[in-house]
Amino acid sequence: GDKCPKNVLRSATIDVYCKNVESVILSVNEPSYCQYHLSMESFYGCPAGCPITENGLCNSHGHCSFDDVNRQSYCYCNTGYGGVDCSPTSSKSTKTYAGLSAQVGLMITLLIITLLLLGVIGYMVYRITEDRKAQALLYEQTSTSSSHGIELSSHDFH
Repeated sequence: GDKCPKNVLRSATIDVYCKNVESVILSVNEPSYCQYHLSMESFYGCPAGCPITENGLCNSHGHCSFDDVNRQSYCYCNTGYGGVDCSPTSSKSTKTYAGLSAQVGLMITLLIITLLLLGVIGYMVYRITEDRKAQALLYEQTSTSSSHGIELSSHDFH
């Protein structure tokens, strides 16, 4: 190209935005003479912690971002994908199954405890009812025998 006037050095600014494409040029400008500005999208503009596989950035099943809390970049994977590069996960997850069996086991245990408690409460109600019947019968027998004794003594006085 032509020489820049008065010994001005050529300069170029390139802004590369993280995107799951090899490279797409968005714009090329010359804001002032001998100064250039290029904007493009590419997976080369993404954080280095996100792997590029043959399918693309994060295996094309997630997006690359920087985690400010953990201070590192990694792939945020779509549902059904996981790992460092968002590989497909198996549909039969042992973790989910283990969680489900723990829940079922807990439910069965709680059901058995509930049934035992209901049995204990039922037995207590039965015992209380039987005790009340026995006390009522005893009271009736006691009051009948004592009323006969009073009648006899009242007959004795007349």
